Parts: sequence; C-alpha cells; structure tokens
Amino acid sequence: MKKTGLYVIILFTFFISCKSAAPGTSQLNVGEVKLFFTPCENGYLKIEALGKKYSAPTESLELKIQAADAAFTADGNTLIWNNYKIIKTDDGYELYYNDALRYSSSFYYSDGEIEEERYYANVDAYYGMGQIHKSLNLAGKRAIIYHEPNYGDQTYLYIPFYITKSRDSVYINANGYDKLKFPNNTEDPVVYTSGTGRIDSYYKVNDSFKSAVSNFYKISGESAMLPKWVFGFTQSKYSYKTSDEVIELVERFKKEDIPLNAVVLDLAWFKKMGDLDWNTENFPDPKALDEYLESNNVKLIAISEPFFAVDSLCYDEFRAAGIFADDEKGKPVLWSDWWCVNGSKNGAIINPLHPKAEKLLGSKYVKMAESGIDSFWTDLGEPEKCPAAAVFSGIPEIYFHNYFNREWSRIIMSAIQKQYPDKRFFILSRSGYTGSKSYAVSNWSGDVPATFDGLRQQLTEGLSSGLSGFPYWGSDVGGFTPEFSDPELMTRWYQFGAFTPVYRAHGTASREPWVAGEKNLPIIKKYIKHHYELIPYTYSLSREMCRDGLPLMRSMFLEYENTPAHFLDKQYFFGANILVSPITSSMNFKKETEVFLPDGGWYSWENMKRFDGGTHTLSVKMEDIPIFIKEGSITPLEYNGKTALLLTPAENVSGNFVFYDDDGISNTYKQGKYTEIAYELTGFTLKTSVINGQPANNVTLLVPAETQVKTSGWVSDGKYKTKTVELSDTIEL
Repeated sequence: MKKTGLYVIILFTFFISCKSAAPGTSQLNVGEVKLFFTPCENGYLKIEALGKKYSAPTESLELKIQAADAAFTADGNTLIWNNYKIIKTDDGYELYYNDALRYSSSFYYSDGEIEEERYYANVDAYYGMGQIHKSLNLAGKRAIIYHEPNYGDQTYLYIPFYITKSRDSVYINANGYDKLKFPNNTEDPVVYTSGTGRIDSYYKVNDSFKSAVSNFYKISGESAMLPKWVFGFTQSKYSYKTSDEVIELVERFKKEDIPLNAVVLDLAWFKKMGDLDWNTENFPDPKALDEYLESNNVKLIAISEPFFAVDSLCYDEFRAAGIFADDEKGKPVLWSDWWCVNGSKNGAIINPLHPKAEKLLGSKYVKMAESGIDSFWTDLGEPEKCPAAAVFSGIPEIYFHNYFNREWSRIIMSAIQKQYPDKRFFILSRSGYTGSKSYAVSNWSGDVPATFDGLRQQLTEGLSSGLSGFPYWGSDVGGFTPEFSDPELMTRWYQFGAFTPVYRAHGTASREPWVAGEKNLPIIKKYIKHHYELIPYTYSLSREMCRDGLPLMRSMFLEYENTPAHFLDKQYFFGANILVSPITSSMNFKKETEVFLPDGGWYSWENMKRFDGGTHTLSVKMEDIPIFIKEGSITPLEYNGKTALLLTPAENVSGNFVFYDDDGISNTYKQGKYTEIAYELTGFTLKTSVINGQPANNVTLLVPAETQVKTSGWVSDGKYKTKTVELSDTIEL
C-alpha cells in the first residue's frame, strides 16, 4: 500500500465491517475490503468500499442519490446492470461501459486506512474539485480535502467531484484529510486514501462534458435564484467605518454616473466579533441609513463570522443554550485569534448542527434584516483555524470541517425564509460545500493578491468552481492585498469582473472605480455599464442554471470540446453566447494576445466586426479586452432602458435562447409568476414561443451594423442596426 501521508489521529468509534448487501446492492469481497455496488437513478452507480474496520462520521450529511428500482445481474464474478459491467479481479474490479473498459481499481487496507488506485483507460486530463489549483487540468496535482484560506493567495475550497477527459464523472463523500492524487500521465492511477477505512462514491459515464456538469448539478440539490439586484455592481472595502462614509460613497457614484446596486459593510459595523448588531457609535441611526440607501436603490450587505468573542452581545445567551462547539468535556472550545478585536480575550464557534442553533442564531439574522440589512456576508467559514478539539454534535472538527459552512448557510437561510417567505436574500461566502447552492450562496475566491498573477488565477478558480457546483462566483476586483493596487491592474480586473456572475470590488484599501485614476475611470465606467447591459442575459442564465444545471461562467470545453488545451486557462464562455478573453498581463510586457474562436463566425463586442473561427492575434489596448458574440445567437440586453434582443444572423446558421424574467425580488416565481420566452433564430428568421407569462407586445431587435438584413425599417445606431417590431410567432429580419 502506498503511503500518502499521516492522518491526524482523533478518538472516534469505529465499526466492525459487518455490513451486508442491501436490496438492490451487490457485493464483492476483495481481501479485507468489501465492495458494494448499487444502481442509482439517472444512470449513476454507487460504489462503497469498506475496510475491516471503518467509520462513517458524516454519513447523515453526505450526498445521497436515490437507488434505482433495479439490481445487478450476477454471473459468477461478473455483475451487469444496463450498460455497466463489473468484473472482479484479485485486488479489486474492472468497470466496463458498453463493453469498453473505463477503468480498473485496486484496493489496499491497513490499520484503519483504505486506499483505492483507479487506472483510467487513456485519460490524461481531469477537471473540477472546486477551487484548489492554478490550472483547470488537475493532472499531476494532489489534494488534501480540507478547506483552507491562504491570505494573499486564495481560499482552497475542496469539492470532491471530478470529470475525466473521457467524460467519466466521480463524486466522493469525502472526510476531512482524505487525500486524492491525480497522475500526470496515462499509465498511473488516480489514488484516493481515507483514514476512515471507507470510500463512498458515485460514478457515471456521460455523453459530454456539459452533461457531466449538468447531471452533477441536478443530483447535488436544488439551485436557488438570487435577487436580481445581486447581478449589478457591488462596492466593498475593508472597511467603510461610518454611516457618513457610506453616504459619501453613494453620492460619489451618483456624481460619476456609475451604477451601484449594493454596498458591503466589513468589521466596523459591529464592536465585538459575534455581536451581530450595530456599532451605534459609528452607525447611530441604521434606520435612517437604510432609508437613504433604499431611496437610491442601493442594497446593504453586512459581514458576520461564525466566531463569538466571550464579551460579545450574543455569547452568554448562546453558551447558556449550549450551541457552541464543545470539547471532550462538554465545554465550549475557546481560543484566541486575530478576530478577537477591540480587546476581546478569546471566543467560541457556533455549532450549526445543534437543534437550537437555527432558532437562536437565526433570530439574530432576522433582526439584522429588520434593521435594514438586505443580505449577508459570511466570512471565515472554512472554518478558519478552528481547533481540532472542537466537536459538533458528536462529530469531530476534522470530519465536520468541510460541511461547516454549508450547514451554517442552511440555518441562516432557513430562519430568514421562515420570517420572510416571499423575499429573496443571498449569502456572499468565502466557503461552502456540495449543496451550498441550495441556500442562495455565492462564493468568492478569498483574500487574493493584487497582482497580475492573482488576476490570472481568477479565471481558473471561477471556472473550476462552476464545474464543481458553485454557479454564483466572483472575486475581489482589484485584488484584496496589499493595500496598493496598480491602476492598470485594477482596470483589467474591472474589465474581467464585468463578465463574472457576481461583480464586487473589495480590498484592504480603496478599490472604488475612481481609485484607478482619471485616465482609467471612463474605461471602468464603461465596463460596469456593460455589466448592467447584460443583466437580462445574466438573469436568464441564472434561470437556465436552476433548470438545466449549467454554470454561468463556463470552461471552453463545455461549449466547444475541441478547444486547444493551451487556451483553457486563458478564456471562457459567459453563457453559451459570449466568449471572454481577459488581459491578465501588463502592457509593459504584452502588446499582443492570442484568442481562439471556435468554428463559425464571431462578432467583436467592441465594434461588432465579424471574425471567422480560428486563432487570432490581436493588439492589446487599455480600453478593451477581447469579447466576442457567437454568430447565430440571441442575446437579451438592456438597451435604452428596455430589454432588447441582440441577434447575429447568418444564412444556414441557427441558435436558440430562452429569455426569463420575474419581479427579481420575491419568491412568487415559484408559483408561476414569471415571463419565459423561447427564441429560435434560423438564418434571418426569428421564431418565438411564449412559455409562460404575458410579455410586452413589442420587442426591439439589434443586429451588427454590417448585417445585410432582408426587411426594411432598420435604423443605424452606432455598432448596431435596430428595429422595434410586434412580438409574433415569426419575425423576418
């Protein structure tokens, strides 16, 4: 057995491996390891490997797929179900699909530790696993599955889901400090090691990368629709310290004519960590501040952490109720860290699994909402530097660690929804786990460096997160640390951020648009307004994600599987229609950039000039980054205060899009109160089909100015031709 490192030893009850096969489950014995195979719904296969001794400390929290109403057919050492065939070997098994070998696995067990070596057939690339590496391809990478923030680098968010280049998808119900190693060649195995003596996983063969991701989204919990205002621009800083500072900020945005949807309050809004209430010295009248912000259509987001200083407003009440994580003697685990601000000695961490936690902790978030806070920023929820001695309702920290943030989000959102059943909130969070998307969580990449390398790595982090079940994602525009952010860097980050789902500037010092200087402010303003232009498109993508399980930011291979590997970490799709190629190097070192355009035609967002598919070398300029719209696509945009359709028609080219809209803030869409229209563009003919709702009678159409339209009545408007027509089943262009 290959040793991949030492495990932290924690006293935990181990169970003798006496499990037998349940109905629908088939069993194979390989030495001291028992293998259980269960057919599941949607074509998944559950594979559980148990050593002589094993534990399942987080089984109640794990991802579970419903077993199918079917069973394997046994023929000696061969098991057959649908297209799957499993053949027992001396030390494991081989798995075939449609009679083709997909992989072979070998198992080793020793002293409570189990290891699987899985040899895939001719696979040299692996994708997914959350937010853990600087490149999309995980070949040659190792992972210890234990969330960890790294200041000045990123938050390492481990989601144990991966896709192979052959479209195999695997989800593992991992435990803290389980280890995973990917090979850097086609001969060596993927190695998974667990100190629990148990490996519980799901496997599926998929038709495409897109279906692999979509299938995972569908089995990992319902996805929430965020409030529409979240898709605008949010300004944050460490930290706006007074009400006056917030008001001055909003007034400056108005003066500069820059749209603003939300402001974020960092640590200064409270006095002690865990108060979950206003510092009235700095914010003397929260109600008046809320009224001012609402009158300017600006929402307020406030930070909170899972830690409670012993002298905070909530500590005594929470301790009396027993809702902190305990030590082995049943007393709250106390420790001191940087978050013990303003003279606090030490503090404890909330236990979100405690049956009283939702009511007590949730009541504080309800009070925050009542005071004018519109949504919540949950920070440090990995949880950061939590002592190993902490126990959460019987589960040691090492095992509960990765689940903590998801469960924290769950009780917050549950309490809020009970109080405000018809209002949407969201949670901006630095951490999470499989299923967090069910609780309206949007992640950001952590305390990232304000460098061009830091900007460059955001592409990979956002794309890998999207592959792994985190569709709502953003980064600290401008970089978090150090305080200084180079004006060129800030401008490039603002340009990139405009084409991410959640657009928020944040840093240890000011990251407001004007900080980049008078020369760059018009560029940043233009891209913030581009972001707002795209809200009808982005909001429709959000609905598509909830329905079909596709992230908003998409790795190139989700839309075009033959993308050269060289471009996978450099560009991406925003939805299916828009291709984004951020500039992540200084113009001092890079005067040109290469962009790969898949087969077909493409239109530059900047001027609607048409490009053929292929690799293009473009001059780099400060004013713009390469953005392209796919030929044959339908993209709803905000245009002159109304929603219009940007069409890029061409003979013998077709495309489709489902436009979605609702009131943007309530949950009445769940009762059918929304508008949904399916559009299909074939050549120069647009067909429409109203799926739900009562859309406007007219629709404004935009086409690139160079388009040779077939009908009259078009008016030139810069890079577009435009025409308003009656919405009908068939519209000729």
